[in-house]
Amino acid sequence: MPRTPEKRTAIYVRSSTNVRTTDSQLEACRRIADQLGFEVIEEFIDEGTSGTIPVDSRPGSRDLMRNLCSFDVLLVYRLDRLSRSAADLAEFLQRFNASRIEVWSVADLPIPARILTDQIADIAAFAESERSAIRQRMHNGIRRAAEKGKWISGPIPLVTTLMPTAR
Repeated sequence: MPRTPEKRTAIYVRSSTNVRTTDSQLEACRRIADQLGFEVIEEFIDEGTSGTIPVDSRPGSRDLMRNLCSFDVLLVYRLDRLSRSAADLAEFLQRFNASRIEVWSVADLPIPARILTDQIADIAAFAESERSAIRQRMHNGIRRAAEKGKWISGPIPLVTTLMPTAR
């Protein structure tokens, strides 16, 4: 990959659960920054935070938005790490565009190297459809558990634990 003039770069990573970590996302972003000669000045992390939570409600992305003036490029592993809502993602990217900050998606390198404005809507729509699919799978799993007589919400009541035949 060709080296470019050093740019002040921020990295943003997010994982949906505490089981999955952001380590591989961070490593991929750092590797690309190094290959391109970008100076990583800050890393913003939202660990165990759903992409359905609005951007302004997540600690890492909130800090990212407060520091817009400190970097030229934002590296993300994939755009759906920013948000699974098409509206939130579009608003987020418009703020960066207005601040003249380039948003690079590592998973989309080398082509396209930068996410172009006309592709944002397609990517955001895909992220939102993935969110919908996740919700449907969760709903189906809960329904199947309920059909089998399993407890499906919150901690199991003490009575059920002590007396397995009670439901």
